[in-house]
Amino acid sequence: CTSSTSPAFFDYRIRLVILRHIPLLAEQLGKNFVGDNLTPVCVRLLEDDISSIREAAARNLADLTSLFGSDWAFTHFLPAIKKILKDRSYLRRLTALKACAAVAMVMNSDIASQKMLPIVLEMSNDDVPNIRFNVAKALSSFGPKCANSMHSITQTLNELVEDSDRDVRHFAKETLDSFGSKSSMIGTATR
Repeated sequence: CTSSTSPAFFDYRIRLVILRHIPLLAEQLGKNFVGDNLTPVCVRLLEDDISSIREAAARNLADLTSLFGSDWAFTHFLPAIKKILKDRSYLRRLTALKACAAVAMVMNSDIASQKMLPIVLEMSNDDVPNIRFNVAKALSSFGPKCANSMHSITQTLNELVEDSDRDVRHFAKETLDSFGSKSSMIGTATR
């Protein structure tokens, strides 16, 4: 058990506090300073050993994208996220997947469909079931955002419904069922 006075405890708390303040600092410091100095910290923390730090870093990237725009995001951190998606650690790949999904939700629909959705769809072939079922979960938010890409989304989900892992099948079916109420949108997109 880690004591509240141990250096590891403070190190974790400090990283979390810094992450929580980056969006506020970003507004004051501007996109050039943030891109050069703070974004690399957020990207590096996507690979942290502590899950809450990784999740906070992913949220920060979405906040920074919302603040500075999609073009800025593509220039400053998307290449690094793509690299993490190839990491040996499935936990790091999972965090990068969640970061992609979070960032896509603050982009306009066309850019999310063209740039972020293909990355998420590619992850549906990951060897780790946890990644694949998180792809299915992420696609539930892409559906409404990327209506013009419903054919690709439903095609991937239909493949995941046939997955060998029952959790992957469950989340893929759950996402497809959530689209059922939007069947006219899906039917139009798949024709």
